[in-house]
Amino acid sequence: MTDWPWQKQSAFNRFYIDGPNGQQILTVPVKHPEKDALASQIQISYHTDWPSLHLKTLHSTYNNSPFYEFLQNNLEDLYKNRPVYLIEFIIQSIDLCLYWLKEKKTERCDQKTCKLLQLTDIELKKGFFNDEKTREYTQVFSYKNGFMPNVSCLDLIFNEGPLAKAHLIDF
Repeated sequence: MTDWPWQKQSAFNRFYIDGPNGQQILTVPVKHPEKDALASQIQISYHTDWPSLHLKTLHSTYNNSPFYEFLQNNLEDLYKNRPVYLIEFIIQSIDLCLYWLKEKKTERCDQKTCKLLQLTDIELKKGFFNDEKTREYTQVFSYKNGFMPNVSCLDLIFNEGPLAKAHLIDF
């Protein structure tokens, strides 16, 4: 497995959703890493019941979206897994989204997958995924917030369902 140095404040343990009051951040808490820790060594902290908080937040935010009820059980299963390492949760999350999009899942964090994760974090910090590059779709709170770019792929999948894949391909 290819690895890279862990950086605090990276995008790997947080994701954004379009909440009723604007952009909302959901964070997966991590245990305080050793200095010079690698990304694969970062452990998830379960000192708080963040999985339940995430599920409640996602439910209250997306319960009125067209496809949430069809995907809700899979999402609950993801949060019940309680993996030790953050990279495991990331891979499981990616696999779930790929399953919903009817794509092949990742078998392991191979060199290409890890490099993609690392580059994604770098590009997020540089602002690569900016507002002008996001194709709009209907969101639950677009009537209130307008279109909210740069949110989790969960937002696209819950709102667009089977059309989410075509939306990404056409992008």
